Amino acid sequence: MQDHGLFQAICRTNRLDGEDKDFGYIVAYKGLFKKVENAIAVYTSELDHSDDGPAPDVLLKDRLKKGKECLDQALERIVLLCERVEPPKGELEYIHFFCGNTEIASDLK
Repeated sequence: MQDHGLFQAICRTNRLDGEDKDFGYIVAYKGLFKKVENAIAVYTSELDHSDDGPAPDVLLKDRLKKGKECLDQALERIVLLCERVEPPKGELEYIHFFCGNTEIASDLK
């Protein structure tokens, strides 16, 4: 695919349809990064950059960097979630915190 066709394919497969999706991945274009950059450059050169037009938002992001950010946020949430687990914070304490004590009938409800 050349410029326009390549860019259109990327837009279709990585369209951000809602608030729950912050980014998309370009995974089927391995080895074509330079062509992807060129296609985006051709597309963005035609965008309206005037003061009264909307700001174009075409970004290429490093998926590993973005993935690390998401992982770090998830780990932070897990640490906060597990703060209330009783010491010594072994396997049994985590089971009791998340599942209840199997020896106490009311915990199993």
